[in-house]
Amino acid sequence: PDGNGLDDERVYTQLRDVSATAIDNRLLLESQVATVREVRLLYNATNNIARSRDIVQLVGVLEEAIQTFDADYAFGYLDPESGLILEGGVLFQMTKPDVPPIDFASVFEDYDIPPGGVYINDIEEVIDRLPTEKTLLEAGVYSFAAIHLRPKDINSGFIMVGYRDIHNFTESEDRYLNTLADGASVLLNTFILFDQIQSSLEETSTLYQASRNLANAANVNEILDVLVNYLIAPHINQVFITLLNASGGWQTVGASVDVVASWSEGDAINLYGMKLNRDLFPAWELLASPTLATIDDIDALDDVDPLIRAGVEAMGLRSVIVIPLRVPKRAIGAVWLGSTEPHVHNDREIRTYQAFAEQASLSMEASYLLEQTERRARQLETSAQVSRNAAQILNLEELLPKVVELIKDSFGYDHVQIFLMDDQDTYAELVASTGEAGQQLLAIHHKLQKGSKSVIGQVTALGEPQIASDTADAAVVHRPNPYLPLTRSEMALPLIIKGRVVGALDVQSNQPSAFNEEDVKALTTLAAQISVAIDNATLYKTAQQQAENMGFLFNITSTAVSADTLEQSLFNVAEQLYQSLRASAIII
Repeated sequence: PDGNGLDDERVYTQLRDVSATAIDNRLLLESQVATVREVRLLYNATNNIARSRDIVQLVGVLEEAIQTFDADYAFGYLDPESGLILEGGVLFQMTKPDVPPIDFASVFEDYDIPPGGVYINDIEEVIDRLPTEKTLLEAGVYSFAAIHLRPKDINSGFIMVGYRDIHNFTESEDRYLNTLADGASVLLNTFILFDQIQSSLEETSTLYQASRNLANAANVNEILDVLVNYLIAPHINQVFITLLNASGGWQTVGASVDVVASWSEGDAINLYGMKLNRDLFPAWELLASPTLATIDDIDALDDVDPLIRAGVEAMGLRSVIVIPLRVPKRAIGAVWLGSTEPHVHNDREIRTYQAFAEQASLSMEASYLLEQTERRARQLETSAQVSRNAAQILNLEELLPKVVELIKDSFGYDHVQIFLMDDQDTYAELVASTGEAGQQLLAIHHKLQKGSKSVIGQVTALGEPQIASDTADAAVVHRPNPYLPLTRSEMALPLIIKGRVVGALDVQSNQPSAFNEEDVKALTTLAAQISVAIDNATLYKTAQQQAENMGFLFNITSTAVSADTLEQSLFNVAEQLYQSLRASAIII
């Protein structure tokens, strides 16, 4: 016959339906395989990043993960101002063989990467090219993707991949690159915080060593030994300590100073035993500075006083730092540190020298020395231990109870506790407290409303230290606590993370007026360290949760794909959900 019969048409129709079903199944399988592969890549990348213990491991993980793109160029950069010092700011730089190198740090210096990253498949198709895009095209890069690194929630670097050919970036690659950047940012933030804690610990340890030795210093020469042996930087080659002879101060007519201790190295001048005055020492105004004064490079200054320049150059110096010595209400002298080399004095040096000056001045007031030095030593040791605990313990339920006990024992307070704000930022909830009373307060889930007429309410609302000097005074803001009936004075300091008050450190004493400015300064430092520890633990918990979520998704997807039939696949998914979520029932 010329045409097809009805039977043939039925056969063709069945073949068409079967073929369409087979194609759909094949496409579905390929989609599932691609999804599983993406989930596996995301899980492996997130998990490996979370497991990195230092910047070297993180760089290795990123280099391995970025190879998935098979790009001609891969580059990671972190701004030195972020807090992590890398050579040239380069995290990693990967280039295929026989591909000319490109200085991506310079190319992207002024490039504004939008939130979520930039993905350009073909630069030649971009009509209004930015300078960075023009430079890349001229260098032979036709497509690229770049995304910010955001430690501390600040754009502080980027990751980019580039191709010397047209490359169509997929949604999967977008998600993958974002995952790498997010995971790396969280971990970089942790490293930055750790380095800050480590730097703080080193600084505190240095000051502690100096303080301990100053406590045993019997004369000004031993004070000088402490300065030279523990505090000065390697570039310093001249140090001398002067004591003021005029009771009326530096500007008194006829004022002079005695160089009572001196140390020098190399060709630096040793002034020991000399008496200096305005006529004999041209840099008198610098030596008499009422606040710490620095000169980074005398040769680079155009507006410096001619007499100061003459005095500094006469001693062959390029950089100088002068530390005033004072006791309450009067100046007693100064410490001069000079170098034949230019030197940019940093904040840490200034803090260190200022701390030394304070303690050295007090050392010269022997009756006041012992009490203040012992107190400072306890503060420094407590701060060091808090820093060590914060660096080693990421579980707040374990860390905070140790911190409050440490503060109570070290400072001799009668009660110490820590509050954290609830999710609604309405109540400050007690999370750590000392003694039997503290355990009772924790058991009743003690909390105080933000802004309430209590020390905690005020400190969480205002974000500033609050002191109730005498709870017996009706004018003092204080809420009596039946579990702490003997409290006569209370002080609380805010715990602040990124400008937001997240809680408070609270200390109490059974004596009125128990707290002074020294307590405020010491506990402010501890409150800052506790805040860093809370932020660090929160970031770590977030990273762990992300890894667990990716693992859960991977397991569910793997379970679904491993089944031979749709029914079996759904059953496997339901069973996996039932076990993982501990559900009473799962219905799909």
